[in-house]
Amino acid sequence: MPRPTAGPSRRPTGTPSRARARWLVGPAAVALFGAGVVGCGGTDPFAPVASFTTSLDSFVVYPVTGSPAAAPTAVSLYTRSAVRPALLSGLVLNFDLAFDVDATGRVRLLPPKQLVASTATSLVTGAQVITNTTFDALLRAPNTGYQYDSATVVTPGQLVVIQTQGASTASVACSSTSPMYAKLVVDSVVPSTQIPGTKAIYFRARIDPNCGFRSLDTGVPTN
Repeated sequence: MPRPTAGPSRRPTGTPSRARARWLVGPAAVALFGAGVVGCGGTDPFAPVASFTTSLDSFVVYPVTGSPAAAPTAVSLYTRSAVRPALLSGLVLNFDLAFDVDATGRVRLLPPKQLVASTATSLVTGAQVITNTTFDALLRAPNTGYQYDSATVVTPGQLVVIQTQGASTASVACSSTSPMYAKLVVDSVVPSTQIPGTKAIYFRARIDPNCGFRSLDTGVPTN
């Protein structure tokens, strides 16, 4: 099956691995481990370490409703690309979030469960609107409060945080217990000059491809 056509942004140079803890064996080892952690001021020497920097990317997508078949109407945050939603072989989806526009011009962010049966894929994506800060000021994603089953409706300028396992062409990138995070803001919804008769949705996203890390700051996350 061909890979989805990349959008305006480039793909990460590597593939983040899932966070894995290493364990000592036996009661004595556990006791020694506990003493070592206390002795070092509570720092866990076996904690996962992030390998990839967060990225700031700009995208243009089109509404699911009314757009021609070739138009990208969704985004794969893991591959940092605008794509046309597709169910690939092996019950794999190629997108984290799809987009639509309602009759009032508001943008509807659609998780996978809005487009495919919940049994058709293991990918889980949730979204939530953040109202008490700005896109640039939010440096860490919350770990609760996400909508997984219904659309999240926003107007341009509203901040949204995404929790997802990260759709790729082979499988999900992260486990459901150590998902990846991103923040996005829709900048504008305007008549498309490329596809007459439909809208173009312009948005920005800061994406953290490191599984289990909630940092939405620049650089390589530390937490």
